[in-house]
Amino acid sequence: MNKKLLGAIGALFLLGSTAAFANTAIGAQAGYSISDNIGGANAAVTFKFAGFPMVFAADMAIHHDFFSTGITADYWVVNPEVVAILHWYTGPGLAASVVLTEKDFSGVYLAGRWVIGLNAFVSGPWEVYMQTAAELGLTLGNEVEFPKWRVPLNIGFRYWF
Repeated sequence: MNKKLLGAIGALFLLGSTAAFANTAIGAQAGYSISDNIGGANAAVTFKFAGFPMVFAADMAIHHDFFSTGITADYWVVNPEVVAILHWYTGPGLAASVVLTEKDFSGVYLAGRWVIGLNAFVSGPWEVYMQTAAELGLTLGNEVEFPKWRVPLNIGFRYWF
């Protein structure tokens, strides 16, 4: 094949993939959860896929007496500008975690949540944010426990491409 034709085909693939990934983000966050059961520090990978209205985070917490891993999915109802580059957002979401402890509980935590946060695009596609959420759910382990609550507090960043 002609090198110019191959170059043109490559350029078309690149342009097409840029549109497919627009409104896609990946980043990291860290935080602390306050809970009626098990709370503590955590770290997460946060991401958003083009075409999906939800912002996701896959988190993990490792402490001396428990381990948990989970995922959250939040739908931002609004994200208006406060001043200049600073925005705020809020909306409903879902949370699910698997918790393993050395004490008396190992099981699954499922909850609905409401997130509220501040975010700023500080340099082009770089977003920094801080957020909290109010979660209300249940645990499924040796027995079903309801209500269970958790309030995660997080800071993080995302790169949008």
